[in-house]
Amino acid sequence: SSGINAEYGDLTADVNWRDLAANVGEGVKVHGPINQSDFLTLMGIGERFKQMYGKVPEEKRDSFIHALDFLCSPDQMGARFKVMCITRSSDPTPFCFET
Repeated sequence: SSGINAEYGDLTADVNWRDLAANVGEGVKVHGPINQSDFLTLMGIGERFKQMYGKVPEEKRDSFIHALDFLCSPDQMGARFKVMCITRSSDPTPFCFET
């Protein structure tokens, strides 16, 4: 296969979310997009951070805190990056996208 392997590739891009959602095809539902910060919060990043923080060596804790801020802060990646989910029409709405 000559396509991009999303598991290993960087898929960062400026996306026209409205156009993407309008062109996904038949038999699917589009959920989102929502901000990365909201998605990560709903997925439990705060709880996971608390679980891991005590295991991080003291000399690396500042960079660990910085990484969380970088991912979730509206001034960093938290609002700039979005998450969209595409499911089969018959699938339930993923909990992170329930309104």
